[in-house]
Amino acid sequence: MGPASDEHTAISVGYVSKENFGIAMYFEQPDGSWQGVWTYGGSEKGFERNLDS
Repeated sequence: MGPASDEHTAISVGYVSKENFGIAMYFEQPDGSWQGVWTYGGSEKGFERNLDS
C-alpha cells in the first residue's frame, strides 16, 4: 500500500456498504489504456470494462 507510481501497472479496489460489497481489478495495457473486471456480492458473473488512459 502507498502512493502509486509510473511503475505500477495494476489497481485493485474493493468496497463494502450496508447491504452489498464488490471488487474490481484493472491492468494497464501496452497502449496505455486500462482493462479490467468487476463484480459485486451475489452476482454470478463478472463484468469487463475498458478505461481510457
